[in-house]
Amino acid sequence: RKITHNCVYKVVVPDPPSRWWSITVYRNGLYVPNQDDRYSISSTTVDREPGESVEITLNADGAGRNALALGESPASFHPIYSILGSFVVSYRLYQPRADFMEKATIDQLPKIERVSCKN
Repeated sequence: RKITHNCVYKVVVPDPPSRWWSITVYRNGLYVPNQDDRYSISSTTVDREPGESVEITLNADGAGRNALALGESPASFHPIYSILGSFVVSYRLYQPRADFMEKATIDQLPKIERVSCKN
């Protein structure tokens, strides 16, 4: 299912097996404009206890603990966005542990769950 600007999503990242990691949201290949100028959550910016899974919220304005913005209706920025507006969530691992690289499973990757939507 596509990610849309009018829904709220929860991204659950198991304890990331790397020295540094990040989750970034792009719309049409660009950062999503937002009032906090926050475009990613990383191992150095996340609010969590060591060893816990990371929970990141994706919503329209990026409000909340560990949240990233999806932005307003794409058409409100420029008419071309009404026909584009596709989102990509990028997960980057830097210097991942060797055991992860050798035996990674789907369970070790982030999961995106749609929580709610507005019409």
